[in-house]
Amino acid sequence: MDICETYSDRKLFCNDWEFYKAAFGSDYSEDFAFKPVDIPHDWLIYNTNDLYETSTGWYKKNFSYQKKEGIRTFIRFDGVYMDSKVYVNGALAGE
Repeated sequence: MDICETYSDRKLFCNDWEFYKAAFGSDYSEDFAFKPVDIPHDWLIYNTNDLYETSTGWYKKNFSYQKKEGIRTFIRFDGVYMDSKVYVNGALAGE
């Protein structure tokens, strides 16, 4: 049985994302000028002459979550491309 089939309170996480394209290898900065995007989003498709552009794309989403005692919570991403990292509250949560 798939873990997601065991919980009835799953929520889509597709709304209210923002994106910023930075120089390759850039660390996150509060100064980035993020812009709203619809998910799914493919930031390389905007320049079809350079589909393998060397840049670093940053996505962010603000949300609130109230911890529930005895419940493990997961965030699952589908369709994330290579070399991706996920941070939660500034801490690396996974690669």
